[in-house]
Amino acid sequence: MRGLGGLLDVARSGLTAQTGGVNASAQNVANANTPGYARRTALLEARALGGVDLAAIRRTSTAWVEQRLAEASGQESRASRHDLELARLEPLFSPTGPSVGTDLERMFAAFGEVASNPSDPTARSLALTRGSEVASRFREVADGIAARRQELLEEAKTLAETASDLAEELAKVSSEIAKVEAAGGDAGGLRDQQARALSDLSQIVDVQTFENSNGELVVRAAGTTLVEGGVARTMAADLDGSGDLRLTVSSGSSLPADATASLSGGRLAAIRDARDGDLEEIAGDLDQLAFDLASAVNAQHAAGYGADGGTGRAFFDAGATVDGAARALQLSSDVAGQPDRVAAAELATSGPGDGENARRLAALADAAFAAGGQRTGSEEWGRIVGDVGRRKAATAADLETRTAMREQADALRQSESGVSLDEEMVSLMRYQRAYEASAQVLRTADELLAEVVSRFGR
Repeated sequence: MRGLGGLLDVARSGLTAQTGGVNASAQNVANANTPGYARRTALLEARALGGVDLAAIRRTSTAWVEQRLAEASGQESRASRHDLELARLEPLFSPTGPSVGTDLERMFAAFGEVASNPSDPTARSLALTRGSEVASRFREVADGIAARRQELLEEAKTLAETASDLAEELAKVSSEIAKVEAAGGDAGGLRDQQARALSDLSQIVDVQTFENSNGELVVRAAGTTLVEGGVARTMAADLDGSGDLRLTVSSGSSLPADATASLSGGRLAAIRDARDGDLEEIAGDLDQLAFDLASAVNAQHAAGYGADGGTGRAFFDAGATVDGAARALQLSSDVAGQPDRVAAAELATSGPGDGENARRLAALADAAFAAGGQRTGSEEWGRIVGDVGRRKAATAADLETRTAMREQADALRQSESGVSLDEEMVSLMRYQRAYEASAQVLRTADELLAEVVSRFGR
């Protein structure tokens, strides 16, 4: 022991160390609800010759726990965004309101009215009106899907720009952390900022992080390096040659790398899944049904004769190919606005009472002309509606699973890095008591020293 001077030094070290502990707990309490914040722990070390040092205030965090939470959050974000997109699609196929199915039934019923009253111009006009309504409903649904696909492309572009901004932020923070820690400083606040940026990035795209051989942060997004140390690359979204979403990552000196196929998490993956998966496939089914309907009705209509004696006329125009048929579907110019041209008669010489061809047109309601001759038009529409519902149920179930996994990962992080206010109150009391005891030691040593001076200082 080094006498009273040494005792004073021990007491002072205790005051300094306990003050550091109070500061760490104060930071924890202040940031209890701050996103990305990791609990601080004061590390105290005993001196070899007596006393204590505040070795460091450590940020309590484990890389693999942070990575697990980022992955789980990204998957939840993907599932949530995918589920939302299917929820937005459902109203276009609502079975309770006006739909392609009900309009088909009304059109075929109108053909039946023409068959019963082939000389009635009102019945013929109604058949054209019902046919126009069918075409309009197909276009309404198809246009809604096409518009949403375009909106999703614009959203993907915005998200890619946001990801690029976050990459720039991460590169800057990574450089600042390296400088601070190389100088022996505390970069805990910068690491909190880094964690927040990584969390935000994981909501957009799947993220994996590690350190390279130089100890620099490396961030890989969609299987491609986005950040390495102080260097950030740029992410962009556009369309490929087939009209599908394409995500690229590039730097100023390299060609863009296509990362679309590697997307596995975040909102960008959900947009790709919904836009080029669900919406494109459902639009394809709708096009096929529109094309099959037009083909079947046109074939039967062209075989009959209008009241003007004309034949070989199309009832619908859906274009020459299946692709885009639903958006193109409309009444043919051969009959639009001309009720006399509705081909109700089987023969040109049958007279005004012949409604046989109209009966055959009405019978198409029960004919399996859709899905390669497997279903009626109404049955195929019902299958499409059911498919939309099935997809929505699947995304809802996936969201429930992903949310549970994210909550589990978040609980793991909270157990390691989260702030417990009850624990911090206990720590504050402990540091306070230790500070008060160190202060008492200091006062005692000071009094003893004063006593020594008063007795022997003369």
